[in-house]
Amino acid sequence: MDLIWPDETVRRLTLDWLAETFSADDFGGPTVTRRQLPVGPAVRIRQNLAMSSPPGGNPGVLLETVTYGVLPTGSRAAVMLLGSWSVPGLTEEMEEALDGIASTLTVGF
Repeated sequence: MDLIWPDETVRRLTLDWLAETFSADDFGGPTVTRRQLPVGPAVRIRQNLAMSSPPGGNPGVLLETVTYGVLPTGSRAAVMLLGSWSVPGLTEEMEEALDGIASTLTVGF
């Protein structure tokens, strides 16, 4: 989890800006969808990233990720939720778990 605040370079955060900023195309383009969560509108980014290979010439690691960028109602900041895994075969379970976590986000002012 992280908070992103607007600043002099980005005066207003938008779902489009979050999707563009937090997307990569290491292994094909990301799958970006918009969601309405109880806390506010969100963008969901599903992508695969290439992690650097460890010393010794071993192959790199494929990191699967789901990132939520949420614009909580009444806030200027965005809440970022990132989940990642590198174990093959867990994709469906991890995506379901992260979607469930995202749907329970709350923000206190």
